Formats: sequence, C-alpha cells, structure tokens
Amino acid sequence: MDAADDAPAPQPRRRLALVASGIVVVVLLALVVGSFLTGDDGDGDGLPTIDDTTAAVPTRYGDPDVEAMLATGLVAVDGSPTTLRDLITERPVLVNQWSKTCTPCIEEMPWLDAISRANPQVEVVGINNLDGEGDARSMADQTGITYGWVRDPAGDFAHAARTVGLPDTMLFSADGNLLASKVGVFADQAAIQAFLDQHLAGGP
Repeated sequence: MDAADDAPAPQPRRRLALVASGIVVVVLLALVVGSFLTGDDGDGDGLPTIDDTTAAVPTRYGDPDVEAMLATGLVAVDGSPTTLRDLITERPVLVNQWSKTCTPCIEEMPWLDAISRANPQVEVVGINNLDGEGDARSMADQTGITYGWVRDPAGDFAHAARTVGLPDTMLFSADGNLLASKVGVFADQAAIQAFLDQHLAGGP
C-alpha cells in the first residue's frame, strides 16, 4: 500500500473551514475590485447620481457643436426635410432627444407634453434618434405627446450634440443660443419646470 493511502482523510470540519475561508477571500476581493472601479471611498461619493435639473451622469464627451446642431438635416413627420434652425422662430425651444428603446424617455415624454401646454411661451420639440418612421410614430402615439417632433435618422444631430445617452434635453433661446442642457431623465415634471424657470430667467 502506498504511503498516500495511509494518510488520514481530511476531517469534515476542516474541509468546511477551508471552503468558508475561500468564500470569504473571494467576497473580499470582489468588494475591493468593485470599490476600485466605482471610485467609492466608503462614503458613497463615488457612486453616480443624476441631478434633477441640469447635471447628470454620464457627461458629454465634448462641447456641443451648436452651429452643427442648428444646421443638421432632420426629417419632419410629413417626411419633408427641416433643421433645428427652421424650428426656432420667435420663442425659446426646449429640444428633447428620444428613441423607442429608451425606457426613461417613455416616462419623461408625457411630462414634457404637460410642460408644453403649461408654457406657451416655450416651444417643445422632440427629436427621435435613429428609429425608423414607423417606430417613431408608434412611440409618439404610445406616450400621447402633442408637441411637434422630427426624426434624426442617421444620428447626425446627436453627434453634433455630443450625446452620450437618452433622453437628452437642451434649451435654446429664440435666437439660437444654447442656454442649458441635461443628459438623462428629469426627476419629474416639476424638475423640468424648474429647469425652464431657472435658465429662461438667466440663472446659472
């Protein structure tokens, strides 16, 4: 008989202790790696948060190209070509980018519709991002929006806006200046109203 055959079998308690120790090590490593990736130092500051007015995570990958946004070719509901410059007339314009695959957009768009009716001094314009005509119409019907919307079928407007996520909302003055922007969903209808009130009043 080999010497190995003479060795006593590990005791059950010892095996359980070894397994438990291995689990603890794995959990600790996971916590360390997770803390490193999120930048969490233990007080929660490293976790992403979304402000309910103007700031959001993620941020844009660069400054929006306002001139390009104004000139980018868009498609109106009737299929005719248009641009944001054509849509900005005598009122400030609140532009909201959305798509059928954007779940937060579905929640936010009815709030924007209520905002458009409560603020006749502001034009609300939706810009559908990358959807086909049928999908865009389907979502407009689903959300019940009554404000005007156009399509950005190639994503050129989103590129000029340096959009990194939807929804993406921008406020333009009546003369085409970008007053403020927000990447991400608003907390509620009141937050959208606060966004308008602050920036149309010339706030920071």
